[in-house]
Amino acid sequence: MATTQQVYSLTDLYESINDIHHQHDEGKMNPQQAYSLARLCCSEFLNHSFDSNAPLFLCQWNDGEIIQLHTKESLYEQYKDTNLFDEDEEKQDLEGNTLAVGVLEWMEAMSYVNFTWQTHESFTFDNFTMKRIR
Repeated sequence: MATTQQVYSLTDLYESINDIHHQHDEGKMNPQQAYSLARLCCSEFLNHSFDSNAPLFLCQWNDGEIIQLHTKESLYEQYKDTNLFDEDEEKQDLEGNTLAVGVLEWMEAMSYVNFTWQTHESFTFDNFTMKRIR
């Protein structure tokens, strides 16, 4: 008998992490328990959501106030009507060096370079930071 694989959405991941955050805030779990459970949720999400060969990016706004996982396509689809992809903003790498590329160009470049080489590379655009995680 064939089984179908559960596919988790970004909303599922958000709700799970949000629940962990609230439980931690209410003292129902310590930080180590919260981090461990969050890692398990993210791992489960990664294993049951995107094409396993697609590069995946950790995206944060306002120093972690909002944290999401995206492929290039999912980030564009969700934020195409915002100013995230505007080219008139100054962009910086982790060391504060000004970059001449936008969000999509950076994602494209990081999608094709040796992943182990660039695991430390971040991209900062105003209040948005992104790092490739897979």
